[in-house]
Amino acid sequence: MSKVNEDRWGARIAASIPDRARTVAWANQVRIYTAGPVLEVKTNMKHEEIYVGIDVAKARVDVAIRPGGDAWSIEYDEPTVSKLISRLTAVKPTTVLLEATGGLEVLLVSALAAAALPVVVVNPPTGARLR
Repeated sequence: MSKVNEDRWGARIAASIPDRARTVAWANQVRIYTAGPVLEVKTNMKHEEIYVGIDVAKARVDVAIRPGGDAWSIEYDEPTVSKLISRLTAVKPTTVLLEATGGLEVLLVSALAAAALPVVVVNPPTGARLR
């Protein structure tokens, strides 16, 4: 069963209306009809997930990106943290993971959150299990 609508430019859009409830497995399939042939659009594109691990200490921060294997250390101060945020924003990570280090991570976590990066702070025993 199909329902045909038109968008504001006059293209006909048909959305399949199933006789049963949609499931997650095929809920992202849409058919678009125009004056020409039918186009099937599927939005479940695979993209590479990028993870960033950060180890915070008093004087420096160690950063590693997976996959790719990039790893480096920086001084732990505000100007250098802002450069790190710029670099991580360009990478567009799936998750940025830090261990809680008695409050030392607060400057970095707040900067990551302000940049809308997906930051997760874990307890040290949990972080040890993830290594």
